[in-house]
Amino acid sequence: PRIIHDLELEKFGLKAVPYGDLFSPTEDGRCLTTNDDDAATAKSIAQLSRKDAEAYPKFVEFHNKLAEYVRHLGTEVPPDPTASNFRDLTRTLSFSWRNLGMRTKLFDFVELMTQSAEEYLSRWFENDAVRALFAYQAGIGNFVGPHSRGSALACLYNMLTDHSYEVVRGHVIGGVGTVSKA
Repeated sequence: PRIIHDLELEKFGLKAVPYGDLFSPTEDGRCLTTNDDDAATAKSIAQLSRKDAEAYPKFVEFHNKLAEYVRHLGTEVPPDPTASNFRDLTRTLSFSWRNLGMRTKLFDFVELMTQSAEEYLSRWFENDAVRALFAYQAGIGNFVGPHSRGSALACLYNMLTDHSYEVVRGHVIGGVGTVSKA
């Protein structure tokens, strides 16, 4: 969103439509829905699992905190760990000091990067239909399945949007190539 805002890409034709709600029917005729209303999503999950409905707000909170960390890192220039001159070493120390409070989130982030969506979602939810819904969401726009290593990171993707700009979070009209054309 920051880049879209800074480069004024919407003035050059970039348009997006919101992701919208997800709907997932179950074999027994019920359905799950997700949307931006966390309470409504938890209520939908409760049809299948009270325990999963109780876990959902914690899942969202965890992702929001981790997304904040990832957004923060996205604005930092990483230090060169192989540099040996004094100037680069002071940059590395400065970077480390600024991010000292983030170290616990770093471990969570590394774990998320290395797990499959299936492994990761199994830690949060017990119901197969609930896990399948979030695994589907993680697979949108990716060429990996829910059992692939690293696919858990996609579970975080939708939470990375920086809402400080008035930019639609969603699917780019005309496909992702439209971004470079704008």
